[in-house]
Amino acid sequence: MIPALGRIPLQQLTDTHLESYYADKLSSGRRDGQGGISPRTVRHHHRLLHVLLEWAVEKNIVKRNVSNSAYAPKFGPKEMKTFSQGEMRAFLDFVKDKEFYPVFYTALFTGMRRSELLAVRWSDVDLNLGSISINRTLHHLADKSFIFQPPKTEKSRRQVPLAPSNSIVLRHHLERQREVGMLMEREINGETLVFCHADGSPLLPHSVSQAWRRLVRKAGFPRIRMHDARHTHATLMLEQGVNWKIISERLGHGSVAMTLDLYAHVSPGL
Repeated sequence: MIPALGRIPLQQLTDTHLESYYADKLSSGRRDGQGGISPRTVRHHHRLLHVLLEWAVEKNIVKRNVSNSAYAPKFGPKEMKTFSQGEMRAFLDFVKDKEFYPVFYTALFTGMRRSELLAVRWSDVDLNLGSISINRTLHHLADKSFIFQPPKTEKSRRQVPLAPSNSIVLRHHLERQREVGMLMEREINGETLVFCHADGSPLLPHSVSQAWRRLVRKAGFPRIRMHDARHTHATLMLEQGVNWKIISERLGHGSVAMTLDLYAHVSPGL
């Protein structure tokens, strides 16, 4: 917000300034060149500005909150493109021999976010009891460095049970990782990332998503993003009659209400 609005004195700020800012954010190119940011995100900007300006009114810095008369874009539930159970199995069969197969398999069978998957260490995985502890996330910064951070909310810090088949996939993945580690004289221990390059360095999040898109296209499926693996996991659980509360906790949502907002329209028959 600061580059666009920071030079305008608060007393001179108008609703027109805010509306121009929102319009610019909707149309400006993202870093990846795929269009502007979503109406939902611009709406978050609007809410934050409203809170800040409300504080300025309370402190008598300005006489009115100009965000009250500024138009902010509305948004509805985004149409989700997900795999059916059969399509998910077909896709996993198609990518079985690919480099990112263990990542994709775990994404579809746990509903974990990409940032959570790429931050998991072997010390976070219990292959005997079948669970993954999620306690941090991985982010790739603009300066090309990586940073590990706590999950986005307290509810995001959680333990996710693993399906038996997922435990088997990860066990085989660990065996291969140890074999490569021996060849490179690199020790695989509890601090080693589960999903990483042969030298132990983190995977580029964008590269993982790019590989997903390419393989989905080659497998003959409609455009399904990697984040839709999370939606696929949730909708398949809904279809199997899993309780909303369990789904919400498994996905790390802040509340069941958030889960209902996201998925209630997906399977209205339920």
